[in-house]
Amino acid sequence: MMFNPPQSSAATPFLLPHTTTTPEVVALCRHAGLAFVNGAERWSKRHLTDWLSGAYRDCAGAGRSSSGSWSPIPLLEEIDSRMVVRLLQVSSTEVRDVLTKVAAEGGHSFGAAMRESDLVRPCRDLAGRIGYVPTYGARRLAEMVLALFGADYLTRPSDYELELSMCRYCGTTDFDLEARTRGHCERHESAFGLRRLDGTMTLLPEGA
Repeated sequence: MMFNPPQSSAATPFLLPHTTTTPEVVALCRHAGLAFVNGAERWSKRHLTDWLSGAYRDCAGAGRSSSGSWSPIPLLEEIDSRMVVRLLQVSSTEVRDVLTKVAAEGGHSFGAAMRESDLVRPCRDLAGRIGYVPTYGARRLAEMVLALFGADYLTRPSDYELELSMCRYCGTTDFDLEARTRGHCERHESAFGLRRLDGTMTLLPEGA
């Protein structure tokens, strides 16, 4: 993981807008992060543009008062669609590798790296609930996604320690205690997925 150096203001919690709560913000972060890691390998340039200007901006925008000036669309318009697809694949793999390590070894190192970077910053809502939100400090796509999970982890780390699950067959990432215990997602509850050399999946009945 390569994160940007910390900013001096990162340790000062800022007050969220009065219509926003800390639980709502981190729930949006988790939703956006899962949408990326579970779908990006099948996305096109248009999918990425929609995600950046929608789900991602809804989260990172909470950490910056002037978010209206930020837009990913001009940047993506200059990039060839094939390069975007490759970027999505590489970034998805990097994020999944980090989450796999968090699920296997715990998130202490990940949380510490995030806290020391400028990718997230602490916040509080009007009820006094403390949490973290992503900033616009990320310079790489993988960092943007990891900042979403970083803000979520730093706000509610026990979910990552107890519930973060990654299916051993298809790689689906979720927060599901039963799936974490089983080692696979609901799709493979009654079947084993065998990945052939050509990369396709063959489903066999459990016990076959």
